[in-house]
Amino acid sequence: AVVDSGERKLIVAEDLVDELAAKFDTPLNVIGLLKGEALVGTTYSRPVPNNAIPGDASVVLGGDYITSEGGTGLVHTAPGHGQDDYQTGLKYDLPPFSPVDAAGKFTSE
Repeated sequence: AVVDSGERKLIVAEDLVDELAAKFDTPLNVIGLLKGEALVGTTYSRPVPNNAIPGDASVVLGGDYITSEGGTGLVHTAPGHGQDDYQTGLKYDLPPFSPVDAAGKFTSE
């Protein structure tokens, strides 16, 4: 669902709109509906830079592990962090970027 929070427009799973509105204590007015698959291939500005992927936009991808059982119904993919993400990375030819060392600390990457 495309919702208007009064400050900005967001995309969230339709069946989570009421739960998220309550969680954030703000009305979320549904202004449109679309299937998640309609977003595949679209881009957005990422909130955290990722030097392994050139440019300033991230691409929306699909994955069969994405559900609306909690959160927003949208997830990020980090191919260097977890089996599902790694498999999605292989499918979409993404590098397995993992800027974390063996101690769990961020590296200079």
